[in-house]
Amino acid sequence: MSRKQKLIIDCDTGSDDAVALMTAVLSDRFDILAVTTTHGNLPVKYTTENTLRVLELLGRQDIPVYPGCNEGMVKLLTPGRMVNPKIKAISKVIDGKEVAFHDRYLDLPEAVTKPQAEHACSFLLRTLRETKEKIILAAFGPMTNIGMALRMDPSIAQNIEGIVVMGGGVHEANKSMAAESNFFNDPEAAKIVLECGAPVVVIPLDATNDVALSREDIAKIASSGTTAATFAAGLVLHALEAAELLGFSDNGKNGLHDPLTICFLLEPTVITDLRHCACDIDLGGGRADGQLLCDMRPGEKPTLPTYVAMRGDKDKYLSLLTHTLAKGR
Repeated sequence: MSRKQKLIIDCDTGSDDAVALMTAVLSDRFDILAVTTTHGNLPVKYTTENTLRVLELLGRQDIPVYPGCNEGMVKLLTPGRMVNPKIKAISKVIDGKEVAFHDRYLDLPEAVTKPQAEHACSFLLRTLRETKEKIILAAFGPMTNIGMALRMDPSIAQNIEGIVVMGGGVHEANKSMAAESNFFNDPEAAKIVLECGAPVVVIPLDATNDVALSREDIAKIASSGTTAATFAAGLVLHALEAAELLGFSDNGKNGLHDPLTICFLLEPTVITDLRHCACDIDLGGGRADGQLLCDMRPGEKPTLPTYVAMRGDKDKYLSLLTHTLAKGR
């Protein structure tokens, strides 16, 4: 049997983060050292509690959870950077009821286990300094925790086997007219991670929307009837319905973004178009703030191991999700 990959997950657990977390745990392919929580979909208070609830649902209270940063590294220090007329809200009151992609608390029992006292950045710094074996990082929220750890000690990048990131968009955006939400919420951290020297695979909106799921697909995820599959399918359906009401979707489909990072680690061929290219992040504070920039011009040779996913195999993605979530209780 091949060794399990050592993995640290960094996330802002709302709906699709929860599905990604369940997929990672239930795959039994990873030695999950910890989950670090960050801001993004919700404040850290909620993302931490939601993470603990998901792990308890799966009977994996043994995986430690380290709460991290509650805001971007520097973005909120610059007046006006979050005030952009083209920013799209991820919640809205419709007919007197709040409609949101991510409810504050997942519909699971309140967690009994407690988060670790050590801060996520301290944990990442300590663990990546001391490890004897390289570690994979999977990030599907703003990368403040990872960016801060790399800023404190850039040498820890040599102990990172690879970083798989859900974020950005080459030809697509959601938070603003130019940027995806995770990169928009902390552009500086995204730039630090992309330029750290460790291999980085970016899974942007281009790829996640290419494998968008319909109600029929969601029914397939639920078909095994396990608690995990049923709960995950409910989260995906909730996100699709919210996307329709909030104006993010008009074709009966919605991108299930974060789990594609884990599915790529499980089966790299789920990404059908992966390009090695130089990447950068707009930090200008204007309407393109947080935009992912990829140099795909012919003849340009990237100097860093940064790769960007452009297309995916929807059938393979759905199969990976369905079979993995069927392993749950």
